[in-house]
Order: sequence, then structure tokens, then C-alpha cells
Amino acid sequence: MSNLGCSVHSCGYNCSGLCGLSSIDVSGESAKSSSQTSCRSFRPSNGATNSVNEASASPATNISCKATNCKHNENCKCKAGEVTIENCGCGNGAGCQTFKE
Repeated sequence: MSNLGCSVHSCGYNCSGLCGLSSIDVSGESAKSSSQTSCRSFRPSNGATNSVNEASASPATNISCKATNCKHNENCKCKAGEVTIENCGCGNGAGCQTFKE
């Protein structure tokens, strides 16, 4: 399980920089850089409040990852100790900045 930090404040699961989900999915099957990855679990916030409450947010998060070129990927699971999801131009607005080829 990785410690996940998220700076995508437009995501409905973001609670003060932590993810309210216990697991997320990252895509980027042929990614060669972090900008080619995408947090598939991203959901836009409704603008008023986050979709989850603060009590459910935790840095400990299971990360299913399809970025097979990433050195942290072991059998489609992220093994990085610390992972950062940030805004990016990856299509849905949230990408894995921890990606390393």
C-alpha cells in the first residue's frame, strides 16, 4: 500500500490533500512520462462539497496501475512508498507524478 498525496482539488474524492478512496486506478499502458498517466478514479467535485467526508480520507491507498513502463509497477500494483497525483494535461485532469520509467 502506498502513501498517496493528491493536489487535484477539483476531484470530489480529495479531502485536504488526501484521497477519500481506499484504492485508485491509474492508467497509462504505454506511458513514457507522468503526463501520459491518468488517475482513472478522478471524479469532478460538484462545486459545493467533496463527495466523501474527511474521516474516510487516508494517505494509505491501494493503487492499481496500468503504466507497465513505470519502475514502481509490480504486476499492475504500485509499489512506490509515496505517490503524488497532480493536475495535468492527461485528458481527465489528474496524473501520477511519481511515474519513473
